[in-house]
Amino acid sequence: MARRLIGTGTTNSQGVAIMNKDPSGNPITGYTGEGRGKLQIIAVSGNIQSEIYELYDVQYKDLGGSKGNDTDWTVNDMTVDRTTDSTCTILTQTTASTFTNRYLNIGKYTNRPLVIEADISIDTGSDDRTGQSVSVRYGASSTGGATWTASNLGITTTDWHHIKIIVTETTATLTIDDTTSIPRDITVNPNRFYFILNQDVSQSTIKYRNLIVY
Repeated sequence: MARRLIGTGTTNSQGVAIMNKDPSGNPITGYTGEGRGKLQIIAVSGNIQSEIYELYDVQYKDLGGSKGNDTDWTVNDMTVDRTTDSTCTILTQTTASTFTNRYLNIGKYTNRPLVIEADISIDTGSDDRTGQSVSVRYGASSTGGATWTASNLGITTTDWHHIKIIVTETTATLTIDDTTSIPRDITVNPNRFYFILNQDVSQSTIKYRNLIVY
C-alpha cells in the first residue's frame, strides 16, 4: 500500500511526537478527520519507524449501548421502541399490525462512494425473516433505492453479523460478514439509511452496534 504524508511534527520533552504542520508546511493542531474510512498510521523519523496503528476516520458513528449516539436518527412510527443494553442499541416492534422503521439521515454526506458499516442481530420471534431488513432510500419512497431482507442476507438465527454497504452514483452493494456481496442498481441519491421492522411479526427486534458512516 502506498504511503501518504498527512503531517509532520516534533517530539516534546516527554518523547511524544506532536503533529503541527500539514504536508505543505502550514501550521495545524493535529489530524483533522475527513471521513476517509479505515486508516493505517505510522510515524517515521529517519530510519526509525513505529508500529502500524489502525483507526477509522468517519463522518458519523453510533457505537450502540452506553456509547450510542441518537443524533440524526428519526423514528418514522411510534410503534418501535429504542432501548440499550451495555453493548448495543435495540429496536423493538410494539404493534405487530404496523410497518415500523427507524432511519438515519445520510443526505448531508455527499462523498461517493459512501460507506455504511454496522454489526446487526435480527430476531423476528418466528421463523419468518423476510420482512426485517435494511435499506437506503431517498425520502420515504422505496422506488429507486435498495433494500436487503434478512432472508436475502441468509440470516436465519439471532447471531451477530457485520454488514458493509457501499453506495455509488448507480449502485448500492451490501456485503455481509466480509464474504457475500449483494449489489442493487439504484436510480436515486439515497438520503436515508433504514432499519425496517415489517408488519405482522409481533415483537420483532433489530439490534445494532459499531455503526459508522464514511
